[in-house]
Amino acid sequence: MRSSLLWLVGIACGVAASAQPVGFAGPIESYTFDLPTASLRAVVGFPGAASFGPALLDGLDFGSVAPHQDFAIAFRGGDCLLVTGLSSGQISTASISGVARQPDAIAWSGDGASAILYSLSGHWMQTVSGLPGNPSAGAWVDLSYLGGPLSAVAMDAQGMQVAVAVGGHAAGVYLSPDGRSFNSVLRLANPVALAFSIDGASLFALDASALQLSVLNLSSFDRQTIPLDGLADPFAVRPVLDADGRRLAYVASRSDRLLREYDVSSRQVLAELPLYFVPTGIEVFGRDSFLVASRMRPAEPAWLLTSQPQPAVYFVPAVSDGSQDPVSPGTGRGSQSPSLPRSMSTREGRIR
Repeated sequence: MRSSLLWLVGIACGVAASAQPVGFAGPIESYTFDLPTASLRAVVGFPGAASFGPALLDGLDFGSVAPHQDFAIAFRGGDCLLVTGLSSGQISTASISGVARQPDAIAWSGDGASAILYSLSGHWMQTVSGLPGNPSAGAWVDLSYLGGPLSAVAMDAQGMQVAVAVGGHAAGVYLSPDGRSFNSVLRLANPVALAFSIDGASLFALDASALQLSVLNLSSFDRQTIPLDGLADPFAVRPVLDADGRRLAYVASRSDRLLREYDVSSRQVLAELPLYFVPTGIEVFGRDSFLVASRMRPAEPAWLLTSQPQPAVYFVPAVSDGSQDPVSPGTGRGSQSPSLPRSMSTREGRIR
C-alpha cells in the first residue's frame, strides 16, 4: 500500500456575506449550499487557495447544487425552488410544483438533468426530471413496502436507473428503471452507501457489517467484492476514473477518520489518508474535487478532496453570517491548523 501526502491547506482571507449577486475575483471551483449561513455560495479559487464567496441566495431551509452545474434545488418556507443563474450574477428562482415535502437529501444524476429527493427517516423518495429547463416532479414513492429502513439512494449518470438500499430483515440493494418499482439485486447485511460508476455500467454498494465493497456489473449481474479490512466505520463510496482509464474507488470511514483509494480491478489499496476531521460523505464537487466534509457549524471549515498534484485534502475557511468578520484558519472552533503531519504519495494520474 502506498502512502499519500495529506496537505492541510487553507487561506486566511474570506468574503463577508451578501444576499445580492456579485462578481467573483477568481475561478469558481463549484457552488454549494452552506448550512450555517442558510445560503447558496460559490467556492472561489482552487483547492488549497479557495474561499467561500458571498451568499448568492440566502434564507434557505435546505439546498443542493447539481454536479458541475450552476443551478440548484432549494427549499424555503416549505416551497421547492429551482434556482438558476448561479454563475451569471442574475439569480432566478421558480417554484417546482408537485413536490410533496422537503427531503433530507438529494441524489443527482451525473448530468444534473434529474434528481431524487429522499428521506431516510421517512422512507420515501420523489424524482424531479427535466432540469433545469422543464422541471417535472414525479410521484411521491413510499419505500417502506421494501420491508426495511431506507439507508441509501443513488441515480446513474443519465437518470435512467435508481438504486436504493434498505436494512432490517429485507436488507439489501434494490434497482429500478423508473423510480417506482424495485427489484432485489444484492443481499447485503448492512448496506449504507451506493454509487453508480461514471458510465453507469456498475453499481457500488458498501456493506458496513461485512466490511466489504461490492461492485455489481449491471449487464451480467456478476459481483466483485473488495475487502475493507482495517476500516472501523466505512460509510461513503465514490467511484472515479484516473487519466489512464483505471477504475478507482474512494471509501471514507467516519469514526476512525480515514479515506482510502482502491484500485477496483486489483482490489488493492493505493492510498490511505488520515483525516483530522469527521467526514460527511464523498460528493462530486469541482472538476477534480470532492466535498468530503460539509460545514455543519459556523466556525467549521469545509473540506475538499482533490487528486492534484497528488491525493490530498484541503480546507476552505469558515465564513461568517455577515454579523462578524470571516473566521481565519486555525482560529475558530472546529478549524484545523495547517501544520499537521504529512506523508508522501507516489501515485500518478488524474482523477476525473
